[in-house]
Amino acid sequence: MYKMVCAVIFMVIMASNAWSGSDKTVVADMSRVMLAHPRTATNRLILEKELGEFKAERESMLEKLKKLREEFDETRKDAVNKALSEKAREERLAKAEEQLVGLRDYQRKTQENSKMRQKQLLDHRKRMGRKILEAVREVIEKYAKKKKIDVVLDSAGTSTSGIEVVLYAQDKIDITDDIVALVEKLK
Repeated sequence: MYKMVCAVIFMVIMASNAWSGSDKTVVADMSRVMLAHPRTATNRLILEKELGEFKAERESMLEKLKKLREEFDETRKDAVNKALSEKAREERLAKAEEQLVGLRDYQRKTQENSKMRQKQLLDHRKRMGRKILEAVREVIEKYAKKKKIDVVLDSAGTSTSGIEVVLYAQDKIDITDDIVALVEKLK
């Protein structure tokens, strides 16, 4: 449905340009433009650092989980050891059951923590990207108004079916280099 609405909007824009005699539709490679923003590299470093911290935290939790599993396996083995008295085996069995509960709890905690941290990273990445996109849109809007451009299309964009949105554009309507130059000047 969304794809259809976008296609209809695009067709209306193109038709209105044709009827009005306007041919001020241009393209810009938003991938290049976003990469050109000065904060993109800084944001990438911040996210890489956070990812490294997450991986270290996860490795630590997995190491503890491994240790808990080994302790449980050892206790369980003792619980069936015929060399021990019946009472000692029963004590080991009770201890193994407690360890199993603790192991499962810690396993669940590890999984929940991993999901939470992944969501935090994704949310942080999205927030950073939105801030950069807002700044880039302002640059494009000012440029378009100054040059009396009606429509700026993303030449790097793909539809939900994975097909490029802009299938063909002449080089003379590609404003990517101009926008990149302006975006590189931002702070």
